[in-house]
Amino acid sequence: MKRPLLLTVLCMLCFAGEDPLLTMTFEELMQVQVTVSSRMDETVSRAPGFVSVHTADDIRSYGHFSLGDLANSTPGYSTNIRFGERGLETRGQGFDGWNNNKHLLLVDGIPVRHVRANKVFIEENMPVLGASQVEFLRGPASALYGVGAFYGVLNVVYDDPPPGSTRGFARIFAGNERSTRGNFAALSHHGSAGVSHVEAARYTREASRTPVMGDSRRLYRDHTYASYARFSHAFSTGRAHGLGIGVLYSEKEGGIGEFWGSSTHKGNRVVWTTLMPYVRYETDISERLSLESYLTVTESAERGLRVNNQYNTAIPQDIIGEYDERLRSLDYVTEFQYEIDSFHTVKTGLNLYSHSGLGRNGGTRHWFVSASDTGIVWDADTAFEAETEPTYTLSGYAQYQGRFPVLSGLHVTAGFREDFGTYRDHSFRRISPRLALVQGFSPRFSGRLLFGTALRAPGQKELSLNDEAQRRFDAEEVPIRIADLEEEYLYSLETGVSYAGDVVYISGALFYNSTDNTIENYTPDTTEGGMNLNAFRNARGSIDAYGGEVETIISPGTESRLFANYAWARSEDAAGKRIVGMPTHKFSLGGRHRFLLPVPLTVSVLNSYTAGYVMGDRSTGLGRGETSFFLSGAVSRHLSVELQGKNIFDDTTPLISGSQGVQEYTVPVQGRRWYAGMSLTL
Repeated sequence: MKRPLLLTVLCMLCFAGEDPLLTMTFEELMQVQVTVSSRMDETVSRAPGFVSVHTADDIRSYGHFSLGDLANSTPGYSTNIRFGERGLETRGQGFDGWNNNKHLLLVDGIPVRHVRANKVFIEENMPVLGASQVEFLRGPASALYGVGAFYGVLNVVYDDPPPGSTRGFARIFAGNERSTRGNFAALSHHGSAGVSHVEAARYTREASRTPVMGDSRRLYRDHTYASYARFSHAFSTGRAHGLGIGVLYSEKEGGIGEFWGSSTHKGNRVVWTTLMPYVRYETDISERLSLESYLTVTESAERGLRVNNQYNTAIPQDIIGEYDERLRSLDYVTEFQYEIDSFHTVKTGLNLYSHSGLGRNGGTRHWFVSASDTGIVWDADTAFEAETEPTYTLSGYAQYQGRFPVLSGLHVTAGFREDFGTYRDHSFRRISPRLALVQGFSPRFSGRLLFGTALRAPGQKELSLNDEAQRRFDAEEVPIRIADLEEEYLYSLETGVSYAGDVVYISGALFYNSTDNTIENYTPDTTEGGMNLNAFRNARGSIDAYGGEVETIISPGTESRLFANYAWARSEDAAGKRIVGMPTHKFSLGGRHRFLLPVPLTVSVLNSYTAGYVMGDRSTGLGRGETSFFLSGAVSRHLSVELQGKNIFDDTTPLISGSQGVQEYTVPVQGRRWYAGMSLTL
């Protein structure tokens, strides 16, 4: 950051006015309604699952921009990095950023994903600054949400402004780290015809070019260019009453990061795009019966370029690999809710989900580039042309929720979901049950006992890559048959307690989960013929994880709030080996305070720390912490100026690459960085 800009920001802070960020009292926070665990409104302490909530106050006053930022301060959650892409880890299990598909993302109640691998967006292409709250559910939820809600669910919620009003928020910032800059704007209007929401964002960060593995010729290519836009409108009058329409667009380009093949070439890149128009309809059929439904049609593309020249030098022969995968999915849900009485409710629903490739013009091609007397020769290997067929999953589900007069109330949630899926001549059928008991021992103290299951079916990426590999084997007459992929399945048992006092909230949980038939990446053949192919298979045995979490929120007054959480998890494969890339310990501590001085100023400090990584059969002893702060002062009632510092102690300890340990590489982390910006609130 240039010195004049920093001085300008500090001077503006000195003359700041009222800060609008810290607005929710602790009592209001304890009464926040969440829907992620049952698709019904309930407080965090009575929800049939372990849920953590980040309010708009949290998001804005700590300077968070993405879901990945929030995850690193959420109990039980953290992020990993592989090939420049961030992925989610929950309770000792997860998947790398390229295949970040073991969690479900809901945006205003509708699933959002990249179709190829059902990847969840957690980076700057899914900003959260416009959300009223973000809910993180730990544990499986397939009984309600289907084949993607495996290790957890993230729900981004937007509130409507009051009737006849308009609400807006915008932020612009820039930093010293490789020309980092970003902007975000959101506008909501509640008029006579309904409620409209508009959001748009842009984020840019150039590659850090940090040496990888200590090799000065091999540089970290972690640039990010991200865009996001969302529009929705819900009609409230006339024949269209209850109808909602919307469209969401997300795009991110990354630089592959630390590795792709044997290369960190500056030309390496991958681009993820998703366009999702949707329509939803909600209505009350009678006083007790209501209907909710939605339909999404999503088109996604994944385009990549790899230059297999590790050190960016001119060599007689090179290989350039490119691919362009374009896919489409359809997701339809119709759900009925019937209130038996004020204490008992039943939900039933039907879900159809399908996804497929869009033709033979995509796929993967390798270009062999060599020098000759006549110039550069380009020889294309076209054995990898895309030829994917649709998959279909038809699901029916039911859920009962009731409250009984036992002590301060016994809340029972029970349900199941049956999924039937097909791909070509292969099919699967699985029932996923769920049971949750939440016992209130007093108005402030409650306990939970939860049993849940989860299902994850193979996606287009796994199926199409296996098909590509098989076609290559057949073309080369290699006698290898790749087995059909089966669905993977998770069993989970959780228990815990929570206490909500006048100034403190405490929640603790213990868990055990076991994953069977895990879908994993592997290389089916590495013969001298050079076939080093990318494919997937079902692993033998199970992966078991167990551990515990503690979360605390303290609010000694309306101007202050503190939080701390700690999670411990251990995950092992069928042979008893620790899972590579998964941290054992996770700790977060943060707080914010609004100083009521002639110069009101909100100051936030946040520290997150993960440790206990393993690589192979040994412990690395690696621990990674990042301390950040955020200052916000109001120039006027609507305008605030901001200063943010991240990794202010410049902890450069690298991270383990990948959640499955496919590559034994460490990832350079971002060093100390500073950002200045301003926010506008309407």
